[in-house]
Amino acid sequence: MFVKKAIFIASLFLLLLPPIVHFIVVYQWAVNIPFYDDFEWGVGFLKEFTNEQSLWEKIKLLFAQHNQHRIIWLRLCIIGIYKVQGFLDFRTLVIIGNLSFFGLTAILFFAFRRLKTSLIYSIPLFFILHQLMSFNNIIVSYGVPNMSVIFFAILSFYLVLFKSPRYLIWGIWAGFIASFSNGSGVLVMPLLSIFSFFILTRKQLTIVLAATIVTIAIFFWGYHTDTKEIVVSGESFVYFFEFMGAYIPKIKNIGVKIAFLLAFLVLLFAGIRKVNSKTSNIDKPLLAFLLSSVLFLGGAGLMATLFRLIHKMDIPNWYFIYSSTFVAILYISFFALFQNKNLKIGFFAFGFFLSTWVFYKSLNRDLVLMKGIVSSLEADAANYKRNGNWAFLPGRMGVKMLSRWENDYKDQYEKGNVRLHHNVLDDIDLDTHAQTIRAEVEVDSSNANHFSVIHVPTSENLLNLTNGRRQFGFLERSDDKKRFFVGVYNWQNSPRQIINTQSLFNERGSFVISKKTLSSHIPAGTYFPGFVFISDSDKVVQKWAKDHIKIENW
Repeated sequence: MFVKKAIFIASLFLLLLPPIVHFIVVYQWAVNIPFYDDFEWGVGFLKEFTNEQSLWEKIKLLFAQHNQHRIIWLRLCIIGIYKVQGFLDFRTLVIIGNLSFFGLTAILFFAFRRLKTSLIYSIPLFFILHQLMSFNNIIVSYGVPNMSVIFFAILSFYLVLFKSPRYLIWGIWAGFIASFSNGSGVLVMPLLSIFSFFILTRKQLTIVLAATIVTIAIFFWGYHTDTKEIVVSGESFVYFFEFMGAYIPKIKNIGVKIAFLLAFLVLLFAGIRKVNSKTSNIDKPLLAFLLSSVLFLGGAGLMATLFRLIHKMDIPNWYFIYSSTFVAILYISFFALFQNKNLKIGFFAFGFFLSTWVFYKSLNRDLVLMKGIVSSLEADAANYKRNGNWAFLPGRMGVKMLSRWENDYKDQYEKGNVRLHHNVLDDIDLDTHAQTIRAEVEVDSSNANHFSVIHVPTSENLLNLTNGRRQFGFLERSDDKKRFFVGVYNWQNSPRQIINTQSLFNERGSFVISKKTLSSHIPAGTYFPGFVFISDSDKVVQKWAKDHIKIENW
């Protein structure tokens, strides 16, 4: 009895550990500051929507195409936040996106529990889903379009294929929302129709088919696409494997990707045969749910391959969630298709090792990146409050686009429709209350494309970022002392250091700025870089580099 209770408690702890880490990250680091696309789909949309008087024109704005996507769900969230809070709060938007993470985990957990296996077998599922590699979905608003489409798709399959007829309409609504959350959502209703054929009655199937036709008609109403963006080549094959196998970090071997896909095809073939079999005692609704989910995720990967390959970009981190959900579905599928106890134990051991290893690697790499993004957001929010402009928006969209974003934000900020997250840089007087040290800061300008500024404290001066102590970089112009703050990427402590210091990060850190960004975003001049450190007691220490940076062509 004691052993069973101990196993249950240990299993519950391991189940909850990844979601708790995820929750803490969101709670600590989600901020009400716009990030890149937020200026377009958030601030820009809100400006158009609030300025428009006609109800019909407002509806057209809701349904308007965004690249290859229909993002009605995101826009409804933006309008809802604005109506309830009185302004567009990006922190709330981030939280809504993250609710989809937890909702997806709950659905897959309930689906897995249909197999009536031990709770301990569910543990890898939570580690697979709640690693932090798709960090842009976790700490900025990207989770609303990218996570919601997966959540509503899986929810739709779950409600329609598992539940009693009274859930049918709710499942169709979930499929409709998925269709208008992201471009890949257009796959949901057709897949739902196909698998409903094996599970539902004729009357229910007719309802699903009618809803599918209506949804597809609305989606493609006024739809347009540039066929020149669609690329099909030998690279498409490789990109697709990279996309679907992105859950396993740093693997470039195409043979591994092929083996990964072959495993999927074997499970898919076995699943289809058992769904069609009249004698199989396998849970057919569960298999239909798993197959529809896998085909949706694979279809989303194919769509991303066709439309993104032209840009010659690595797979963005916010798409990694497709791969991790794909792996989670494969994990459940194995237990659904194979009844041998020894096979299950072996597969659980493999899944537990792989998922905890990926989880650890993600913590070790992605926490640094996430903290750096939040630091950059807070630094540039301070720039906006002090200087009236965003100093370090990414410059790849061009000066014209950035100028429009700045004007849209200024318009909505002055009207009170957007507000800025408060941070420690708002309250300090750096000119009169800061201790100044000209040491421990190095400038590397050897790269043709960017400057690097590095904080290299001596071991006896190294402090950990605990008790509210914060660190930012800055550039200060020599002639008028005008200062621009920059986010810092800090070094992460080792596990032993974390235990000893109770701090994830120390003050070794750096910031890197594109020379192109500098020349197009801030005034020309001679700048001295440095770092500022602020404690809870508002004690401020500044460390300056002896070298300067010359910015021209502004």
